[in-house]
Amino acid sequence: MSTAEKLSIASLCVSMLSVIVAFIALSRATKVSADSAHATLFFLIDRDLSTARATYLNRLHALMVAKSANPASEQAITSADALLIDAQETLCNVIDNACAQYLDGRLDKVRFKKSYCDAFREHVRQTEFADRYREGSRHQPTIKCIREWNPA
Repeated sequence: MSTAEKLSIASLCVSMLSVIVAFIALSRATKVSADSAHATLFFLIDRDLSTARATYLNRLHALMVAKSANPASEQAITSADALLIDAQETLCNVIDNACAQYLDGRLDKVRFKKSYCDAFREHVRQTEFADRYREGSRHQPTIKCIREWNPA
């Protein structure tokens, strides 16, 4: 075997080794990127849930104030009630979106369940929200999550 052949074989081995190292680096970078995307999406969903919940509570408080301040003022009560209904629907939609992301596998399922299972279960059971989660409602992702977390 000549020196040129030995150099060719050595060069081939080094090339194969660099391809293997590049593949390992790429797979690790992809995993880090996916974990970062999951964390970012989780943060955004958490922010949206907090905002929707705060808005709902503020509108509920505004309705209570309107009723106690001037019970005869139908216009103020009707306006506050309409805003509360809108906030309820927004909160249900945000929860539904979060559950859809969970069901699609875009979130860390263990972390999401640990963070929201009890809160979502209580939300669905609350009297003012119960009608929105009946069989055949449009909030199916939330219903599916609750069933997955609490098999009957």
